[in-house]
Amino acid sequence: MKIFGMQISNKLPQFHQHKSLLVVTGYYEAEYFIAYQGFIEKVQAFKLEKPEYSDREGFFEQKAQGVAFGSPAIQERIKRKMKQDFFKQCKEMQKKFNDDHDLVHIYIFTPEPLSIDLKKTFSKKLQQKIVFTFGGNYYKEHPFELLKRIQKESKSS
Repeated sequence: MKIFGMQISNKLPQFHQHKSLLVVTGYYEAEYFIAYQGFIEKVQAFKLEKPEYSDREGFFEQKAQGVAFGSPAIQERIKRKMKQDFFKQCKEMQKKFNDDHDLVHIYIFTPEPLSIDLKKTFSKKLQQKIVFTFGGNYYKEHPFELLKRIQKESKSS
């Protein structure tokens, strides 16, 4: 199977032998790239829209002995719900790759706090193909920058 995306620079890993999936996430968005035979192509992406709310919506404040106590209850529920929706969407996106028998390696680029839960969204079959997880928010990085990180990690292993 030939991928028709961007041609990968000769100085970077070419993935001639092994088809690889790069999963790149922020906190509420994700992109999926396939790298194979000298090309890299974005094959899927999504971004959850953050709800708009005022700075102090849902903030309750009580004063006791001159000290203020607050509880941003609504904002916390919204964040929790968005995180659940994010992982649900990731799981749905990843179903496409379950039957891809040519897929050999998976590299994950995600903020550290999401790492463990994101890995759980992959099927057991795909979890076995995860080669390395890079902690950080790489969502806006160019795919070649991601490949440089993979190359650096491969040399140090």
